[in-house]
Amino acid sequence: MDHHSYYLSVAETTATLIKPRTSLWVDEGATAYLATTTDIIGTRVPALRWYGELIGVHHLRVAATRLVEIGPQATISHASDGIIEKGTPGHFRLSTFEMGSLSSATCPPPMGFVFTAVLFDMKWSSTMTAEFFTVVATDMHTEPMATLSSKGRGMESGGTGTPSVRGAGASYATVGGAGNGGPSNGLFYDSLYEPTMGGSRGGTSSNGVPGARGGGVMRIVVGRLITLDGILDARGDTATSDAGGGSGGAIWLITGTSKGHGKMDVTGGKGSGGGAGGRIALHASVDNVFRGALVAIAGTGSQDTGGTGTVYIEAVRGSGNSTYHYSTLILDNQNVSPPKPFILSELNPRNIIARDEALLNGADFAFDEVSLWREVKFQIASPKPINETDFTISPATVTTVNIRGDGTSLFYIQEGQTFYVEFIPAEERYYNILD
Repeated sequence: MDHHSYYLSVAETTATLIKPRTSLWVDEGATAYLATTTDIIGTRVPALRWYGELIGVHHLRVAATRLVEIGPQATISHASDGIIEKGTPGHFRLSTFEMGSLSSATCPPPMGFVFTAVLFDMKWSSTMTAEFFTVVATDMHTEPMATLSSKGRGMESGGTGTPSVRGAGASYATVGGAGNGGPSNGLFYDSLYEPTMGGSRGGTSSNGVPGARGGGVMRIVVGRLITLDGILDARGDTATSDAGGGSGGAIWLITGTSKGHGKMDVTGGKGSGGGAGGRIALHASVDNVFRGALVAIAGTGSQDTGGTGTVYIEAVRGSGNSTYHYSTLILDNQNVSPPKPFILSELNPRNIIARDEALLNGADFAFDEVSLWREVKFQIASPKPINETDFTISPATVTTVNIRGDGTSLFYIQEGQTFYVEFIPAEERYYNILD
């Protein structure tokens, strides 16, 4: 209840543990003083209804199959020498946070989940759902089928990529699919290197039903190791009636080492016109051994499928004084015909070109590797600030050391532009083979 305080097995300055054989509901304005390690094991639904203030908790563990509801005024505060350090509503600081198998935690719209911890551990098939996620941790582990979901939690009212055309899919990394009212006129936007914006709504239906929402935003910073065997889900929503699909969202992961076989997914939503794919960026400062799926494709449409999303990977290679950032861009058009062009106009804010001007020819844009699949149409424009919509085709240069793909895609180099590829010096060798 409001303005009530409860004390459960608390001993100051010592580590304490409590496993209350009951569910715990803390209303807005109420306070619960808990043990440093608190296990949520009550069987009533929800096992933890967290709308008020928890004090003293450093390790929060949710038992298997339990449900947690988190409200917008939920707070964690900490006590030190009898002084309460008040937390900020909606921002949570813990030493460890563990979600047991098949457990779930939900934040009601428009609430996001802002969380700092030493260890964030999600067991098999546990789920967390929020408008957005901002996670800072030393280590983060997600077991198979464990899911962070911001599916359909993008911009609530319109968005940069929302078209005015009836039934058209929302744009993001590229243009959304045409609807029953014609081609999508939503703008593409945000950074492929450091994405921070959610997906946009699709166009309204012929009878006024709003288009589907786009995917939400996840920014995850893990200092040492992330093991991702679970799912990061920022897909756009599927439209109803003949409205347009929402565009995929944004996932930006910064870590020391990434590993696992899970999935990051920013697929656009289905609709009359499919929503364009969102953006994924993975930055690994020590090593990237993640071998899972990075999915940034468009949603399909009954009229037309949207354009590709972007996957950007930047990982440190080499050792000692010879380390460098190896950058990879991946695009997948899904054989959409005619293809929705991907137009590159944004300079890399980390300016990796400076690491080797001779190798990269001082180009405006540079990637160590570009991977193009299923009829991508790749174009470059003059360098512009993020979200600048005047994509004037003017003199510009792009360099890539390696190109991979299935052979169906197109680099479209226009007048005055320069494209460098596969230019590592090679030696000609002659062999005299004797029988």
